[in-house]
Amino acid sequence: MPGLTISHEAQRPKAPPVVGPKTKKATRPTASIPDFLIDEARQTEPVEWDPEQHIAFEPPAKIVTMKEIGLEGHGISANAVTDPFPLFSQDAIMQMRREIFSEPVLENCRYSSTFNANMIRGMGHE
Repeated sequence: MPGLTISHEAQRPKAPPVVGPKTKKATRPTASIPDFLIDEARQTEPVEWDPEQHIAFEPPAKIVTMKEIGLEGHGISANAVTDPFPLFSQDAIMQMRREIFSEPVLENCRYSSTFNANMIRGMGHE
């Protein structure tokens, strides 16, 4: 039709809505964490953080961009998704688990929501 213009915004697909928890207040979990995870973590000897030993970053083999999935300009990154890639060594992961599955953290920082049965939040360095 002559004189009819369609804005650039009207042509861009809409991003899917964000789905999050419906829980409005802090809730302690009723689901248990498997004992083998806690036992293994608590048997790990503490070591001081060493970037040479604990960082194991390798770039992902493939990165899919927002443009490639038709959502360029949406979100906070030009990347939509990547292949899995390592960031930390197994030793670093065991140290993190040692801290996360410690008694004080599980007692004071473990929560649940309609979105996640077990999560750690509010854990800071003491």
